[in-house]
Amino acid sequence: MVPTRRNSDESLIKFLPTQKDEILGRLNKGFFSRNISLKDYTYQKIVIPETDPSLFREKAKVYYKVEFQDLSQIEDAMLGKVQVRKKGNTLYVKREIPMISRSPETLKKDGEKKIYSETLRLLRTSSILFKVNFPIASICRSNRGDVNLGKLSYRLPLAETIERTGNNSWDYRITVIY
Repeated sequence: MVPTRRNSDESLIKFLPTQKDEILGRLNKGFFSRNISLKDYTYQKIVIPETDPSLFREKAKVYYKVEFQDLSQIEDAMLGKVQVRKKGNTLYVKREIPMISRSPETLKKDGEKKIYSETLRLLRTSSILFKVNFPIASICRSNRGDVNLGKLSYRLPLAETIERTGNNSWDYRITVIY
């Protein structure tokens, strides 16, 4: 769930766009068009009742699949820093998702502490769910998430992007068996 502007569908979190055109624009940005397409895009607006103490009452749940034509398209289009390597029948993906650079102990002013705690409270209920589909006749190994038949899933709680410092690394490899 992504907090949105009041009476608008625009995301309040810069790196998590909610509108299909904005998502496609970010995926296909740069000098060369990447021709990356979205599949199964859904947008669901959720309005939280006035009795809820949340600061942001309007949120959105966004779901979509990103379809790639070539491995080289993945590195610049995905959230975080992504490195993709192919060796033989194996695809290696290393994805680093940046965390906030300052720890809460370094916050000295009351205003900074209040903004930090309010942001953390808002992000506690939100997460990003990453899913990777791969051929059933493959072996997949991952340092995070769940591997099932033809699907790898990893849920990143957004609160972790603030509570931890450094990078959150998610590494997986998929080996196609002929």
